[in-house]
Amino acid sequence: IKVNMMTKSDRMQRNAEALKQWREEAKTQQDCPKRDSDAEINFPYDTDPEYLKMMSRGDLVRDGSQRHRDSSLHNVRHEEPINGKILSIMAALQELQMSQTNAASPRSEQRVLAQEIKKIKDIQRSLNALKLKNFGQLALTS
Repeated sequence: IKVNMMTKSDRMQRNAEALKQWREEAKTQQDCPKRDSDAEINFPYDTDPEYLKMMSRGDLVRDGSQRHRDSSLHNVRHEEPINGKILSIMAALQELQMSQTNAASPRSEQRVLAQEIKKIKDIQRSLNALKLKNFGQLALTS
């Protein structure tokens, strides 16, 4: 119990000293002249004075439109023409019709049907992509 009392009194004394020191530091900081501008601050690293300014609304609009123009140039896709896609879809359908043969066992028939389902899904996916592309071209022309 005496040990706890001593540590408690030590803590109270340390807290009082810390508070006294803090008050002295606060007084000295209040007595020092304040800086009026940020230009006087010496940064511990290299800075560019151009980037210390805030951008105006006009600058932001110009910067945003330039960024939009630059990004639109990179989004150009080089795709095969629509006729080529249609021909590849037709060729896949013809290949699917030709591949329908009588399988010898149920397991081989199951494999063949799984492959056909996969081909049909691929054809369906490419048709949907073609439909979306055609819709986009119609929207641009009208």
